[in-house]
Order: sequence, then C-alpha cells, then structure tokens
Amino acid sequence: MTDLIIHGHFYQPPRENPWTGTIDPEPDAHPFHDWNERINAECYQPNTAVRILDKTGRELLFNNYAHISFDFGPTLLSWLERNHPETYAPIIAADAESARRNNGHGNAIAQAYNHAILPLANERDRRTQVRWGMADFRYRFGREPESMWLPETACNDDVLGLLIDEGLRFVILAPQQAARVRSRTGVPAWPGQTGKSVPSNWQTVSERTIDTSVAYSYFHRDGSARSIAVFFYDPELAQAIAFGEEPEEPVRWSTSRPTARAMGIITSLANFAWLMRWQWMRRRVGLRLAISETIWTGTRRTWKSRSAMARKVRGVRGVVPTVSAAGCAIADATPAASLGGTRLGGSL
Repeated sequence: MTDLIIHGHFYQPPRENPWTGTIDPEPDAHPFHDWNERINAECYQPNTAVRILDKTGRELLFNNYAHISFDFGPTLLSWLERNHPETYAPIIAADAESARRNNGHGNAIAQAYNHAILPLANERDRRTQVRWGMADFRYRFGREPESMWLPETACNDDVLGLLIDEGLRFVILAPQQAARVRSRTGVPAWPGQTGKSVPSNWQTVSERTIDTSVAYSYFHRDGSARSIAVFFYDPELAQAIAFGEEPEEPVRWSTSRPTARAMGIITSLANFAWLMRWQWMRRRVGLRLAISETIWTGTRRTWKSRSAMARKVRGVRGVVPTVSAAGCAIADATPAASLGGTRLGGSL
C-alpha cells in the first residue's frame, strides 16, 4: 500500500500598521475585517475540529493538525496567539499529541523566522533567520525542531550546511532542485532492488525523472560526513491538488503506483482549506494517512530497520520552485536514499 503524506505550509506576513500596531481594514477580505481573520475562519480554525464519520456512521470531531505534517510561520503564530487562542491552542496540542504517539517525533516543523529567501541573505542574516525560527519553535512547542521549512524551498550549499550545523535532520525541496543522484554501492534504494542492480555512478535527473518515492542525503561540504535527509515532492500529485483536481484523484494515483513507498503533498493554507471543504478526510479510501514522524520511524515494520540512506544527490539547485508552495508535495518517508553534495545550479 502506498502511504499518502500531507504537509501543510501555513504562513501570513505581519499585516499590522506600524503606527497603530493593528491591522487596517482590508476591503478585499470582505465580509471579514482583514485577510488574517478570513483565512483563520475558513482554514486555520476549521482544521482544529473537522467533522468525520467513524465506522458506525457516528460524527466525530477530528483535529487535522494531529494527523498531518505542518509548519506555521512565527509571525502567524504570534497573531493567532494574541487574537485567536481557540485556534492557537489546538495547533500546539496537536503537535504534543503526535509526539506522545511517536516517541517524541511531533508533526510540527520549524520555519525560517521572517520567511526570507535564505540564499539571498548574507551569512549573518541567514543564521539569524534559522536560529530565531528554531527558538520560536522551542518556545511554542516545547521541544527541539527536527526540520525547517525553507521559504519557497530556496536553498544552496550554504543554507543546507547551516541546517546541518544547527542540528536539523531533514528538509523538503522541490524536485527540479536536484541535478544528479546515485545509490550507495550495494545498498538497495527501494524494495525489490538488489545490490548488483543499483547503479553507483551519478545519474542526471530532472523534475520528471527523479524518484520522489525515496529519501536522499545531502552531505556537508566541509568533508565531515555529516548529512541531512532530503525529501523531494511529487510534482504531478501536488499540481493536481493545488489547481483543481477532485479529492478522489490522489486516491487513484496512490492505488496506481503499487511500487511507490509513499507519496506526499505540500499544500498552502488556501489549498488545505479547499481539501477540508470537500471533507476529504471523511471519505472512506484505501490508503493510510502518514504523518511527519513517519520520516524517522516509518511503518515500524520496514522503514525503521532501514537506518542507512541508500541514495545520494549532488547538484541541488537553489531555485525558487516554478510551482508555488501552494502546490508542492513531499517525497516519501522511507529513509532509503541520501544526498552527496550540492552546487548552486540555477537562478533565483
């Protein structure tokens, strides 16, 4: 069975008037006062208490955040904490609940503090964005972050090296950001492969050819052999969810890809609200929703035993994805691959 991994990326910039400290009326958000209020009412708050049906047809309230991977920008969480504690509290509680279920691996990941495009920042500002984002995460969720959302998934060697230096364990990138991949000699990258069938030389890949159903490892450029796991999203699945396919479509794709270990979706607040409106979580479908900690513990039947990444990536490009963050999807949760070095191979 193919696991479907959903990651929700939630961010709003600070909209407060610097003179008054409050948000001015935004007519295009009518009938709400401003866009923060509208998006909270249509997305953030409803996802804390979605009505679903159990096996007997009873209606239950379901906190979506406890069952998906997600990141919230520090500026947005600050606004929610002040203005909508009834939304803020279930978000924090959802991470705590998932951490209890999964040996400390919670669903939430950190976000660069001000959503800055990190490859364009100087070294000091880049480090500040990462460290402030991690500090805000610790303050709110009460634990160390294991990953950080990179704004627009933009990165280069300096950014990935910084994430490794700060102790982060995995990162989500766009598939067009990989240039070359290879498998570690003799280590299968996915079930069914044997050591003899695994190519050990570097293979050129593109958005269409990279295997997003396995994870990769990027190695620090300082030669220390330190690394970070990298997950590339599934572009076809992401595009469909972001731009109008009906909710059954991911189910059709997942059942038509029996060899894929997992597929994932990264979706913005607007798109996740759309999914919620269609009551996708309510539908009886033949797949299991996997959550973020699956990246590390897997199904506990097979993934947990596959501790060594089997594939490397070289030439990770620092490009802003051509598909917005609203339409990204993450690679699978199988720790079966690794990244072996990067270069800035594109333009921002």
